[in-house]
Amino acid sequence: MSNGSSDSGKPLIDRGLQRVGESMAATPRGAFEAVLIFLAALALVYLFIAKSPYYAIGAVVVLFAVLFLLRKPILLSYTLLLLVPLYWLNLLGRSLRVITVLTLIAVAYHSVKIVLAREPLRFNRTYLAIGLYLISCALSLVNSSDLELSYLGTKYFLLAIAMGWVLIVSVRTKEQLRVLFLILLAWGVAQAILGMLQTFVSIKFFPAYYFHTFGLPIVDAYSVGGVRRASGTFQIGPRYAMYLMLPLAIMVAGFMSRTIFHRRTWLMLLAPFVFGIFVSLTRIAIALSLVFVVFYNFFARRRQALMGSLAGLLVLGILVGTVALIIPTDVKYALGKRFGEEDDEVYKDRLYFLWNALGAFTENPLLGIGVGTYESRSWEFMQKYPVPWRQVRWDVAAQRNMPESVPVHNEYGRMLAEQGIFSIPIFLFLLYTAFRNLSYAYRYTKDEFVRTMALGLSMFLLSMSVYWYFHEYFLEEPYTSILPFAFSVIIYNLVRDEQEASPDNAQA
Repeated sequence: MSNGSSDSGKPLIDRGLQRVGESMAATPRGAFEAVLIFLAALALVYLFIAKSPYYAIGAVVVLFAVLFLLRKPILLSYTLLLLVPLYWLNLLGRSLRVITVLTLIAVAYHSVKIVLAREPLRFNRTYLAIGLYLISCALSLVNSSDLELSYLGTKYFLLAIAMGWVLIVSVRTKEQLRVLFLILLAWGVAQAILGMLQTFVSIKFFPAYYFHTFGLPIVDAYSVGGVRRASGTFQIGPRYAMYLMLPLAIMVAGFMSRTIFHRRTWLMLLAPFVFGIFVSLTRIAIALSLVFVVFYNFFARRRQALMGSLAGLLVLGILVGTVALIIPTDVKYALGKRFGEEDDEVYKDRLYFLWNALGAFTENPLLGIGVGTYESRSWEFMQKYPVPWRQVRWDVAAQRNMPESVPVHNEYGRMLAEQGIFSIPIFLFLLYTAFRNLSYAYRYTKDEFVRTMALGLSMFLLSMSVYWYFHEYFLEEPYTSILPFAFSVIIYNLVRDEQEASPDNAQA
């Protein structure tokens, strides 16, 4: 009765709005989604009739993004990580890609949510390090000879940072972190199997091969030593190997520490990774993968670590020996050539490329020549700063007027040449902040899964600091490069929450 009397005293418009609000609140969420799908279906029919398939695909992407945000926002973050190995896939035209659209939608959603909820963001030194790195990129534009190249060189890096931020602000529980771990593991196994099939079986047997007809190069490979070099969803072997090394590091940490899965399960999962790394024919990836057990011993720092390292080396030796026995003769020949003395000119050439990059650095040591511009000017620097102790092949090319364009093949040399002298200490500070986050998590967490993730990510980040000396993929493969830094902040925040919720802190 009291409700009826209070309602009767309200104006008619107020009572109407209140009833509408109550009805909307009582309506199942599925009803809103059904209406959204119906409206999107009408839009899709119109777009296809208008012969605008790219916009239709874009509408589908936006539709599912909105549905994820309505039902369970974390699903959008899971989708972003699922798409990392396919981020270059062109579905929305020449300049707009699926992961770009989803990242921008996710950034807008979480930004609005943080502003409206007035949630304070926990500061982390990694944010400062990334900000300083971006400042070094921006300042390098002062001397950039081609602003368009500089834009292209940093566009996807900025989007990768945005994706990393979305993961950081959305992943708040250990269960969500487990899902991210399973996504990495599943993609790694799929990539390894795809790489093996590409090497040992003609790629024309793959249904995905026929996507080439539609301009979607799902499967790609090229020959090294007469053997197809596995690339998976990446275009070249080193990028493919770089992605495999992330879940592999976590797997080695889990196998040797006997956490998360049983050791037999880890061993079963390790086998395709060993094959996958080998068929990439990427020497530094193969070497670093074997050294993961040494990294484990370095980071674990416990009595069982030494025995675990010896056991791990034994298991890896057996797996490597098995690979050597099973792989075809032509693949053995290719591997022999890749690791043989007759092929050592490749790494010598990279020393010469670094020499040229250091020459470019001397021209603008403070701000660099402009991020993303070195390769376009590499021939100029080859002529201006010749290698003094021997004649190299591009000297002959110069005599025949056959210009070459090559990258530095060294991330640290690229930074010096393109971003100036301050870029190296900033990048080292970025590595330090990530290791600091992971070290804190490893030392203070009580959760074995989180400890294993922190250990595996530390091993991967240490291997990447070596990997980037031979390949300049920090900017070129930004989504994979940014993952260890984003995961370090996620794990750090989870352990901080764990510490703040502990009984000792509660009593204090």
